[in-house]
Amino acid sequence: MVVYKFKVKEEGSTKKYSTPTNATQISGVFAKNNYEIRDSEYEIQTCLNLYNTYQIFNLYPETSQLQWGTSYNKNAPNLTINGKHPTKVIPIELDGDDCYFWYYEDLKYDSSKKAKISFKKTK
Repeated sequence: MVVYKFKVKEEGSTKKYSTPTNATQISGVFAKNNYEIRDSEYEIQTCLNLYNTYQIFNLYPETSQLQWGTSYNKNAPNLTINGKHPTKVIPIELDGDDCYFWYYEDLKYDSSKKAKISFKKTK
């Protein structure tokens, strides 16, 4: 999977996208191995530590922390990190397997501390 960052310009009712201003590739094999060999919490912690560490995909890095990643856990729609639900969890297929892409528009995350990760359903 490849994640791109574009600039978007609205002209009337039409959106125009720039050429990619940034991109990164996610290996489905690496992500699935993190889930199968370790556990779901390790899988999410790895995403927090690897993807967007320098906030290069964030449109507003001065005021927010965009965090994102993938999960093979079927309970990913219930994901919480430090008690907060993602902005959105999107079901996708990655290398032929069901997976979830999740993101937080603004997750205050301190990489020097272990995140509290849960897949338990909340009210």
